Amino acid sequence: MAEITTVTISIADKKYQLKCPAAESEKLKEAGVYLDMKMRDVQEAGNAVGFERTAMMAALNVCYELMTIRAEKSTYGDEVKQRLQALSDKIAHLLDENHIDLQTRTVGEQTQLEI
Repeated sequence: MAEITTVTISIADKKYQLKCPAAESEKLKEAGVYLDMKMRDVQEAGNAVGFERTAMMAALNVCYELMTIRAEKSTYGDEVKQRLQALSDKIAHLLDENHIDLQTRTVGEQTQLEI
């Protein structure tokens, strides 16, 4: 069972004690610092009055960032898949064009290719 620890984070000058697995405590502290920064950004912009509204605006900003990053990640993943497929197609074409037959043979648990 994972060791549980208590982490104290400060957000908008308020301290919170949270329990989490010890291995995740540094990430939780970093998240607290990031949220504090986002809360201060909202306060400084004057877009929200009151702690609750500031927290809601900061949470929306963080969610928007997360959704944007996820969409970019998905796009990059699709692009990598397309490039890998294009490379695989080129290799197959070159092998076929040059009449190179790759036959596999198994030795123990390893598979070796013969050219």
